[in-house]
Amino acid sequence: MKWLVPFHRVTSTHLGLGLWVARILAWVGFLLLAAAVVMFLMAPSGALRTPGFGIPLQHVSAFIMAGWALAALLLSSVLAALVGIEEGLRRTAGSNDG
Repeated sequence: MKWLVPFHRVTSTHLGLGLWVARILAWVGFLLLAAAVVMFLMAPSGALRTPGFGIPLQHVSAFIMAGWALAALLLSSVLAALVGIEEGLRRTAGSNDG
């Protein structure tokens, strides 16, 4: 079940909160992307049809939700990369001290 945790190979000593936020944002991004795909696929069948607007608004909403999902995934990746860089620098500095 370790594969269910985003960035499961990244560890941190000092930036644990940043890694936690990155993992939460990654899950939010995954859920938003799944919801956008479901919304986009269900719109032509009329299951999510809004009175007065119809199908095009549903497709636009799905694309906007997908954009938010990709932004959340990008931000979580940047946070995880910063945590990884900090951890690598900490290990390098620790090995040079001894």
